[in-house]
Amino acid sequence: MRIAKLEIHPISMTLRTPIPMSNGVIQSTGNVLVKLVTDEGATGWGEGVEAPSLTHQRQANIVSDLEMLTPLVVGADPMRRNEIWGRMTQAHPSATTAIGAIDIALHDVGGKVLGVPASHLLGGAVRDGIPALTLVGSGEPSADAEKLAARREQGFTWFKIKLGMAGPESELGTLAKAAELVGEDGVVCGDVNEAWNEDEARSFLDQVDPDRVRFIEQPVPRSDRDALIRLAESVPVKLCADESAGTCRTGQAVPGSRCSGR
Repeated sequence: MRIAKLEIHPISMTLRTPIPMSNGVIQSTGNVLVKLVTDEGATGWGEGVEAPSLTHQRQANIVSDLEMLTPLVVGADPMRRNEIWGRMTQAHPSATTAIGAIDIALHDVGGKVLGVPASHLLGGAVRDGIPALTLVGSGEPSADAEKLAARREQGFTWFKIKLGMAGPESELGTLAKAAELVGEDGVVCGDVNEAWNEDEARSFLDQVDPDRVRFIEQPVPRSDRDALIRLAESVPVKLCADESAGTCRTGQAVPGSRCSGR
């Protein structure tokens, strides 16, 4: 069995509810779907998502990378996923989003051919379901409180609170309200999107209850790696690196580089 065709399907979507963040508002997204077709009729789908602030790639860049990778994929045995992944990453290491989309499609093909869920190809499922994480946070405490209550009524128990858009007291209150609504079985975390300097971050993070808030994401700019380390070593709540996480290799943060596949 060989891959006979790689189809590229760009899709652009306007979000029904824009996502406000400390560094801007996300109102739309440009994704790219990948379809692999084998000479025996098996198909697999994958997806790449533009994230210019993280990967520096927009939809057009992903499409271009997929076109560049196509000759490395068409004609290959889709069941030799690691070999294809290694060939792509060696030839075009910066095309991480496109490589990831193809890798997803290869797992989809493999699962269908073998008649098993794709999770079997990754070592087996470790859970039967995945809780949906919902975003709340606008810088307006009353509106956020109403949204939290509405989302909890809908059944959500995992909340990510967007921070860095209002005063500390208001946002600490929003975190506390979320923790109160989800109770012991839910999860609350926060995402600052690089909005604070080190002193602002420390003042806020020292007031966060680590028993009620699982982690706070990217409190300081990605450029200030040392500040992130100092905060992680001293504040009570766990910190999560997002924009700062540029590579899989510890200690080698490369702006614009992202991990893909393995």
